[in-house]
Amino acid sequence: MAMQDSLKQLQSMDFNDLDVNNIGSWPTVVKILLLIILFAAVLGIGYYVHITDKQKTLARVAATEQTLKNVVVDVYGARGDATTERPLVILGAHFDTKRWTRDSGLAGAVLGANDGASGVAVLLEFARLLHEGPARVVDYRLV
Repeated sequence: MAMQDSLKQLQSMDFNDLDVNNIGSWPTVVKILLLIILFAAVLGIGYYVHITDKQKTLARVAATEQTLKNVVVDVYGARGDATTERPLVILGAHFDTKRWTRDSGLAGAVLGANDGASGVAVLLEFARLLHEGPARVVDYRLV
């Protein structure tokens, strides 16, 4: 019933008689409609500004991308040459960089810290231990 009453009230209203200087005297239905329209307008404009800013930032980031290369180190077994066949153990890690995070958007770039760096640190330590350790019966490829 309340919805039908509100619609009848809107149909019978003369919007030219609304006092702009006294919004408090307006019918509740009109105030609610005005708030909905204002909310939608602010939301739409804010979304547009937010997306436009992100698009500009993405274009700038894409323009500055670089080509990266992998570092591959082969550590040969006891004889220290590449001609002898031995089992090959491949160990790898990555040092990645993310342009943004899920929570902070483009402002929160992750510059390879912790996520990839911890794997790289383990790989470097393993290379040091290989260098200092006894003769090996397998070959290693560190990537």
